[in-house]
Amino acid sequence: SAAPPPIPSDDLEWATVSDSRGKELQGVKTVSFDEDASALFATHKNGAVLKWDWRSGKFETFIPEDKDKNDMIHAVLCVGSVLWVSSGKGKIILYDTETRKVLTKVVGHTAEIFCMVKVSGAADARVITGSIDFVVKVWDEDAMLVSHSAHHHGAILCAIQWRSESDEAPPQIWTGSNDGSVFRWNDGDRNGKVDKEEGTTLRHSTSEAVTCLEQVDGYVWAGTERGKLVIFDPVEEDPVCEIPAHKERISSVRAMGRAAWSAGSDKVIFGWSSKTLPVRPKLLYKVDAEIGYVKNMVRISWAVWVFHSKGLAIYASKSTLEEANDRAGALTEEGHRLSERIKSLEDDVLHHMEVRDSLEHQL
Repeated sequence: SAAPPPIPSDDLEWATVSDSRGKELQGVKTVSFDEDASALFATHKNGAVLKWDWRSGKFETFIPEDKDKNDMIHAVLCVGSVLWVSSGKGKIILYDTETRKVLTKVVGHTAEIFCMVKVSGAADARVITGSIDFVVKVWDEDAMLVSHSAHHHGAILCAIQWRSESDEAPPQIWTGSNDGSVFRWNDGDRNGKVDKEEGTTLRHSTSEAVTCLEQVDGYVWAGTERGKLVIFDPVEEDPVCEIPAHKERISSVRAMGRAAWSAGSDKVIFGWSSKTLPVRPKLLYKVDAEIGYVKNMVRISWAVWVFHSKGLAIYASKSTLEEANDRAGALTEEGHRLSERIKSLEDDVLHHMEVRDSLEHQL
C-alpha cells in the first residue's frame, strides 16, 4: 500500500483547542484578562460586558446591554478584583468583580477611551488610559489622576509597559497613536508619571497609525493600520526592522514563547521567529484556519484566545511548550543552585558548632 502523505511542518507548530461560533461571540470588541482574577472580560457591540471563567470556558453577562447608544462601553480592564469600564463619552466606572457594585465614577477624558492598560508600580498598580482626545493619562488603583500628557497628535490606540528581563534597566511606558508615532518614557521611579519633555517620540518609515504594541523578549513589536510590523529596540530611536506582514490592519500581536503571532483584518494569523533579532524575523508558519477578521488575541497560560468576527478560537502552539520547557529547566537549575547553597550553609553551621564545642571544652 502507498505510504501516507507527509504531515506539513506547519501542522506541527500549532493546534486548535476549541472553535466556537455564535452571535454573542461575533459581537465581542475589546478584551481584558487578569491572572489574579482568573477571569476574562470582554465588551460587546451592544454595550454589554461579558465575563468568562477561562478554566471552564463558560461565560455570562456581567453588565447588561446598554440602551444609551451614544455612550456605550468601549474598553474594559481587569485589575485584580476591580473592573475598569470606559464609555464613549470618556467616563470611567470601577466595578467590584464579585458583587458587581459600582465603586467609583470619574470623567476620565473628553471623548471615547480607546485603550486601558495596567502597569506595575513601586507599590500599587497604575492604569494608563488613552483617548481620541489625544491625551494619555495615568491613574492609581482608586482612579485618582497621577499625571497626564498630550504628546501625540492623534487618538491614542494602544499602550504597554516594557520591562527588562534582567530588571537592570528601568521599566518603560510605550503608547501608540493614530498619528503614526510611538512615544516612550522611562518609569525609573515606577510611579507611572509621564513627562512629555523627558520622553522620546519614535517614528517608522510611513505615517500609518500604530494599532497595537507588544513586548516580545526584549523588543517592542508594533502593528500598523496597513499591515506592517515595526520592531523597536528599547534603547534605540530607529526601528530595528519593518516587515510588510499583512494585507490589512494588524489588530493584535502576541508573544508566544519562542515565536510571535500577528493577526488582523485580513483573517490571517502568522507565526514569526522571535529569537533572531536584531536580524529580521522570519515567517515560520501561517495558522491555516477558517476564521473571520481578528479583533483581539489574548494569551492565557499555554493557549491563545482569538476573538474574531465569526466567533472565538483557542489555539495551542509548539513555541509555548518550548517556553514552558525553558522555564522548567531554569527552575530546575535554580533549585540545584539553592540546594547547593543550603548544603554549604549547613556545613558552615556544623563547623561553627564544632568550634564552639571545642572552645567550651578548653574553657
